Amino acid sequence: MTLISSFNPESPPYLFSTECPWIFWPEEVEIEGKRVFTVAGSGDVPLYFLYRSAAEVIAFDVSEHACMWNKLKPLFMKGIGFRDLRNLFKDLIDKGDTEPLWNLIRNNYPRLRPGLEKNARKYWDELILSPQASNPLKNWLRPTDTLFVPLLFYLEEEKTFNFLKRKIKPYRIFKGSIEMASEIIDGTADILYCSNVCEYLRVEGEGLAITFLNNLGKSLSSDGVIICYETQKASRATAAYKHPGLNYRILKVLEGVLKPRKGFCFNHSMVVMSKAV
Repeated sequence: MTLISSFNPESPPYLFSTECPWIFWPEEVEIEGKRVFTVAGSGDVPLYFLYRSAAEVIAFDVSEHACMWNKLKPLFMKGIGFRDLRNLFKDLIDKGDTEPLWNLIRNNYPRLRPGLEKNARKYWDELILSPQASNPLKNWLRPTDTLFVPLLFYLEEEKTFNFLKRKIKPYRIFKGSIEMASEIIDGTADILYCSNVCEYLRVEGEGLAITFLNNLGKSLSSDGVIICYETQKASRATAAYKHPGLNYRILKVLEGVLKPRKGFCFNHSMVVMSKAV
């Protein structure tokens, strides 16, 4: 499988999640004590798995900027209060203003820096400590980044956010071309969580999505599950995963109705699968 043009290694990160698996996560899929491998998605999804007491979280993304943002984000989250975070997000939602968030990151960087790996430290040093440094969030921010912020699981209640802060721990993040995802994880995972990567792959060709998923399945334990997120209704998502070339069987398809703000309504779905017998 060759690198797909729509997956750009220089693409900006999603500052916040545009998918909300926590809203309709399948109850029967236990996260506590499990080894979880996430493919794409924002840093909020790995944080959710840590919040749910996963034993280990390993993340993969095509974009270098996404990897570096998601290495900084947990450190930043651990050092901020709930009300301060809510106020920052209010500026983002109401005005699309990233300056308050960036200023707080920059002012707290001396505290955050020691917790970063060497490559991440070099990356953020250039963006923050350079005399020519400017706010990169301004260029990274997409309209969809702020749209789903009201649905972030850790903004529901202060006790939820404080519990998350206690659960946050370092997790490994790998960067590579999309076909490398199946080669990253050492051993196997109990849960493979795949963001809506397959939607993009199907645009390029259905065979690419099938090959990608089948290769990814090599990293799945014999009794594990792969969960594919889709930004479409369950009926359409189900049809896409019934292809005879897929080495999986569908266990369950869930649909969530997301209403992040007044006047906005989205139907997202998750397809839960196991290895075909």
